[in-house]
Amino acid sequence: MIEGQARDRARTGWTPAVELRSAVPDPRVVRWGPVDQRPAATPWPVREPGDGPVPPRPWNIAALLSPLLALLCAPVGLCVGLVAAGQIGLGRQRGIGFAVAGIVIGSLVPVVVCVWGAIG
Repeated sequence: MIEGQARDRARTGWTPAVELRSAVPDPRVVRWGPVDQRPAATPWPVREPGDGPVPPRPWNIAALLSPLLALLCAPVGLCVGLVAAGQIGLGRQRGIGFAVAGIVIGSLVPVVVCVWGAIG
């Protein structure tokens, strides 16, 4: 039975279930809600050529503060950098470089202090 259906499909040719439109995807984040409250529209809105410019992405304040906090108190800077990296991953924000710098500095400062204390 299944082989017969496969042969019939092979003879008739394959057609996609939906018509695909070629357009630039919208970089805005779509917030997902519960299934019963989801809008009937497509989840990723499509930008048309006549749409206005996309607004600039905001900076993540925790990411900007994490390197400074890592220099002042390494564990705090490490934690703030990890939180900022998680926030940047969830939303469309800028500052992943600062978050990584805070993580690296917050991780290396205790190691350097321990090695320096062991040598000296």
